[in-house]
Amino acid sequence: MLFSSLSVAYSQECTIQKISLKGFRQTSSGAAKKVMLTEFPSFFFWNKNPVFNETVLRQDMQSLKAYCNNEGFFDAVADYTLKYKSNSVAIAIVVNEGLPYYVESVTAAISDNPSNAILNALTNKITLKSGEIFETGQFDKTRKEFTEYLKLLGYGSCSADGKVIIDRKAHTVSIIFSVRTGPLQFFGGTTVKNNSYVKYEHIIMEVTFKEGDKFAAEELEKTRQNIYGLNLFGSVTVNPETPENAGSIIPVEISVTEKKKRSIKIGIGYGTEDNFRTQGSWTRYYLSNKPRTLVLSAKNTSILSNFTASIAQPFFINRKTGLTGTLAIDREDITSYTNEKLTVIAKVDRKYSGFLNVFTAYSLEIDRPVNIKVDISEELKATLPEKVYLISGLLFGASYNSIKTLLPQNGVIYSLLFEPVSYLLGSEVDYIKGVAEGHNFVKLNDNIVVAARLKYGFILPQRETTQVPIFKRLFSGGGSSVRGYGFHEIGPLDVYGTPLGGNYLFEYSVELQQHLSEHSNLIVFVDAGEVYNTGYIASGLKYGTGLGIRYATPIGPLGFDIGFPVRSENSIDLNEYRLYFSLGKVF
Repeated sequence: MLFSSLSVAYSQECTIQKISLKGFRQTSSGAAKKVMLTEFPSFFFWNKNPVFNETVLRQDMQSLKAYCNNEGFFDAVADYTLKYKSNSVAIAIVVNEGLPYYVESVTAAISDNPSNAILNALTNKITLKSGEIFETGQFDKTRKEFTEYLKLLGYGSCSADGKVIIDRKAHTVSIIFSVRTGPLQFFGGTTVKNNSYVKYEHIIMEVTFKEGDKFAAEELEKTRQNIYGLNLFGSVTVNPETPENAGSIIPVEISVTEKKKRSIKIGIGYGTEDNFRTQGSWTRYYLSNKPRTLVLSAKNTSILSNFTASIAQPFFINRKTGLTGTLAIDREDITSYTNEKLTVIAKVDRKYSGFLNVFTAYSLEIDRPVNIKVDISEELKATLPEKVYLISGLLFGASYNSIKTLLPQNGVIYSLLFEPVSYLLGSEVDYIKGVAEGHNFVKLNDNIVVAARLKYGFILPQRETTQVPIFKRLFSGGGSSVRGYGFHEIGPLDVYGTPLGGNYLFEYSVELQQHLSEHSNLIVFVDAGEVYNTGYIASGLKYGTGLGIRYATPIGPLGFDIGFPVRSENSIDLNEYRLYFSLGKVF
């Protein structure tokens, strides 16, 4: 190690000014950074630099060496130098990976089960291949897949050990897996504890296995998710008698922590278009001693006031299908109109996986546009102030969401909605509406994520309806659609420049997200979109570009964007910009 001769003379606290990592040629410096305990200085200048601790840094050298070993570089070494300036220090870390070690052979054997079928199945699950660089992660993954496969077959007490033999002269490794299946096991009886107001039968009906079924560990997790999905418990555990120490019969114990029967939630947010958002809800669980939930909620922003009452029955027909009844009162006050609406919805939804949800619903609306703020042109003459509109239709939709973090690095969100509204259902307006939207997040490396969004929508008048009322038309522009433009500014306008909306909508966005810290991202974006009356014309898109920042907070992501419109001559006027601030909104 190289040390400054003055390091021992500092009596004051020394902070870290800079840390550099070099020498990672075949391994990842980003992954190496994650194994270190020494804190890196923040990207944000207003954050205090971390305090330097050389004892921790020495431990990090061992961690970096261990990281390289796990990647197949068993001769790796890590060293550092320190450069002091005043009461701060710059740290330069250099890693010498050495030569990689390659897999020479991989074998597996079962010590207590002569089944060739099981051995062949395990052999096919080996991810380590001869001639490839050895990785501890692949070694551990193979052992895990062995035990998961055997537990699916009912061998709950199985084990899989492995031995790695290193030849340092040849730079090769030989791997030997030793597997023990143990006895074939079956589920025993199931008990429930700590439930007070939730009945035993409402819990036990969510169990996915029966006494006498072949033991499968995955059924325990499915059962836990089903019970937790009743939305009646703060926590749920489903524990078997320890399979490793048990015989062939495995009893199961379910332990729950019930929520309070009533709860109150209050939330706040902010957006450039709708300003401060306030909302609150009152929830009553286990209504009428059944696993159903009543929610009364209210929300208020500068453009929307809402009150909603809903009752949800978590299993309707079967455990994956739910029934929800909703009554909502809304007042929407935006640039183009003010509309008051009463809505009643009966919805049946079904979960097909942890990510996919499909629903069918009937919707009855009573709309009253109390103020039309646009010039009543020929295309909007069907929208009359103070007229009451009865709108009755069906809703068909699906959503797929694999995102579980505020600042996602991988995953997708897809949604699809189809809404036929017809006189056959008693509606005074006839139209067909469809909206499809997709979000995709792809991690390019440890620090960069590409995010893309695509949206297409249409609403087409049917039968004797020649124009769709303005409060049902499609709008675009603003912080949640095409940045660089004002709220609903894109699309047809009246003679005074007020948005009219349209029958077709197309939008897309691409973001390059630079990871700054665990909780923050810097983004550069390009948005595009347009609203049309007669159809989608790609050449007519309006573009916006800019940059922004995201910061994850306990109450939701905090976002700040600056957007510039791209004019027809592909020029950007830096003086023509719009600022977007949001709290509680995701891309």
